[in-house]
This record gives sequence, C-alpha cells and structure tokens, in this order.
Amino acid sequence: MKTRQTWFYNITMKLNLLYTLFLLIGFSNLQAQTKYNVTFRINMSAETVAPNGVHIAGSFQAAAGLGNDWNPASTLVQDLNGDKIYEITVQLPPGTYQYKFINGNAWGMDENPPAECSVGNNNNREMVVMNADIVLPAYPFNGCLSTLRFAVNMFNQTVSPEGVHVMGNFQQAAGYAQNWNPAATRLQDQNGDGTYELDLTVPFGQYQYVFVNGNTAADTEILPGNCSVLGNNG
Repeated sequence: MKTRQTWFYNITMKLNLLYTLFLLIGFSNLQAQTKYNVTFRINMSAETVAPNGVHIAGSFQAAAGLGNDWNPASTLVQDLNGDKIYEITVQLPPGTYQYKFINGNAWGMDENPPAECSVGNNNNREMVVMNADIVLPAYPFNGCLSTLRFAVNMFNQTVSPEGVHVMGNFQQAAGYAQNWNPAATRLQDQNGDGTYELDLTVPFGQYQYVFVNGNTAADTEILPGNCSVLGNNG
C-alpha cells in the first residue's frame, strides 16, 4: 500500500515533468516563430535597368509572406536614394535560402553569377539566416565581390583627431553614398602598431584611392610620382 507521502512525491514528479515538457515545447515554438530582418541588395550601376524594374525570386518568398517561391514578378526591389543599389528588407526565420535577382520580371531576364559566388546548376545565390538580422553585400548584377584591403603606415605621422580615412572611386561600389568622400570611410589601428586598416567587399575591377589624415580633402596625402597615377591617386 502506497503511503500518502509517496503518492504526493509521484504526483509532484509528474507535474514537474509535464511543466518541463511544456516549457520545451513553448521554447521550440518560439524559436520557430522568431524571424529576423534580412536585407537583400544588388548593385545595378553597370546595368540598364529594365522598364519593369528589378525583382528578386527565391526559396525565401513564401516564408517572407511574398507569395509563391521562385516567382520572378512578385517581389520588386527598389533604389530609393538613387545610388544604383537596389534592395529589399524582409523577415525570415532561421534557415538556408537560395535566390536570384531579375532585371525585369520574367525568367530569361535573371542574372547568372559565376560559380565563385553561386550554387547548383542554376547558379543561384545562397545565404543563411542564423539568430540575428543581416544585411547582405551589394553584389554586382551577374557578378561576385572581392575583398579589398586598405592599409597605411602612420607610425611617423601625427594622426589627426578626426582619424585616418581612405577615399576613392571604390566607395559607391562598396555601398557608400558617393565616391571621393574624405570623411565616409574610416580606417582603424586595432592592435596599436601604427598601421591603419580596413577590409571592404567590392566588385572585381580597378580602383583609385588616396589616404586622408583627417576627414577633409585638404588632409589628403601627397604621393610621389613613382607610386601614383594621374591626379595623385594610388
């Protein structure tokens, strides 16, 4: 015969197990419902934009509430500030998604990026949503991005209180509002060795630049002729 104490203990244990199970189910459901802001971006500066505009299609559309997946006409991306970077922000749960941009609104107008930055036989782009918001790089239409590292040794210089910057014709390609802006692109000396550095992702190409010890054009370095091109640029 079970004692009252044993019966009470068994009931308590079962209730604790049920409560734990309820919390786990609730936590799983919360994780499944959590969505994050994802900004897709495409650089159309080298393209003539179609009259129907720029669209994006992919395996994310249904999850984002944008209709059926892989619909080339339903999801318009826009250039609101005229910098030739077209973008759209959607909310997505964690997962892996594939997508493509379309210069127009029908298949046959879609991009075909090279294998270096695409997956599968259809050359789709791919991205992963983890547990945070994400802003994707502004890939060039039909192209990939490369990493461009800027570094300048300031060991024998008095660094301006405004910091060290770099400016050039790469800035718009890297997502800045305009090229040759002396105050927009700041370098950092993270380890205190006197070398100021910055890594940016840009389309493949040739770029000119100069370093700025401060944040105005008057603070631009002056290069000797044997390491510069026309206009004192590196």
